[in-house]
Amino acid sequence: MVNIQSKSQARRVVREAQAEANEQRAQRDRDNVDDMAAFLVARTRLAGVDECQAERVSQIGLEADRRRDEHRSECAAAVQHNGSQASAGAAPLEAPRADWTRQVLQLRWPTG
Repeated sequence: MVNIQSKSQARRVVREAQAEANEQRAQRDRDNVDDMAAFLVARTRLAGVDECQAERVSQIGLEADRRRDEHRSECAAAVQHNGSQASAGAAPLEAPRADWTRQVLQLRWPTG
């Protein structure tokens, strides 16, 4: 504790203490602003990554659907072209089940 002998000395000590407290408060405010700015930037970037992921997942889903349709069409065309001969000839490999063949044909040529 400082030995204060006069009012003017007391005022000076108080002013210095207030100035120091004000500087510390201002520094905390600057730090808080910097932290909040970093938080907002990171949050925005995170949302961007989530958006990008959702978009890419959607694109992959569309590509997968397109490729499935392409392969189903090839299956249906092969079954349609060779008829029952393809099923009989493929028995040792893996003969397609009749219900699966019907589903593929319906996907290729819907009836209604």
